[in-house]
Amino acid sequence: MVAKVPPAGITTYKGTPSAGDLGGGLHIKTADSGASVAANYDEIVIENSDHAGMSILTGTDKVGAIRFGDSGDNDIGGVLYNHDDNSMTFKVNAADKWKIDSTGNLIPGATTTGMYLGVSSATAANLLDDYEEGVWTPTVADQGSNVTISMNSSYNELAYTKVGNLVTFGGVLVVASTSGSWASGDSVTITLPFTSLDTNDQSAKVGSLIGTYNTNWTQGTSPYLQIPEGVSVGYCYCSTDNSTTGRVQVAGGSQIYFGGHFYAA
Repeated sequence: MVAKVPPAGITTYKGTPSAGDLGGGLHIKTADSGASVAANYDEIVIENSDHAGMSILTGTDKVGAIRFGDSGDNDIGGVLYNHDDNSMTFKVNAADKWKIDSTGNLIPGATTTGMYLGVSSATAANLLDDYEEGVWTPTVADQGSNVTISMNSSYNELAYTKVGNLVTFGGVLVVASTSGSWASGDSVTITLPFTSLDTNDQSAKVGSLIGTYNTNWTQGTSPYLQIPEGVSVGYCYCSTDNSTTGRVQVAGGSQIYFGGHFYAA
């Protein structure tokens, strides 16, 4: 005997055809849930009074997917599970936009893709589109190019964390030796991990040199790291007020302690 196949609009009770009671399409029902269905999304209805669901089964190295299409593109959106690397990808506007990897990390499809925080619509000021942390080995030099500075290889790195355009940094640098003679206007400079923001309100001019040891600078003054706008180098100065600026100069064994932040371009 040939098995009967229920037509569209017919409810299937564990394989037994019966009159459909939910939606205008295919209604697969194992038990009555007492629920209704949204009118615009009723082409396939799966119903049970207990757990209910749908399975997509593939080979161990294949991809299972749900595709979304229209008259202009039959693959403009989708949800894909890759069994080869156990990742799930969300496709939007015909491109893979976000992926959840096998460890649960959320990875954007492009480095320019971010998240809008604190708002319910796309507002540029609320877009977080960059995060990075690491260390860099700054080039420590004499602003006047009269002195060559060699660094202690165990203390020649600074750490940073970049959230959006805010860079927080810190650490200690130790000088191994110097050669040459400091001129009166010379000062120590260090290269930055990112170019500073170039704005008219001077908001990029933020930095911190929190202390030194065995360096030559005017005692009783406050050391600071000046970071001008639109540059990739900071200048180590000391000052008693806004009108008096001194220079920080180093020798073998000098230590410079940093801890502060600046805004990157």
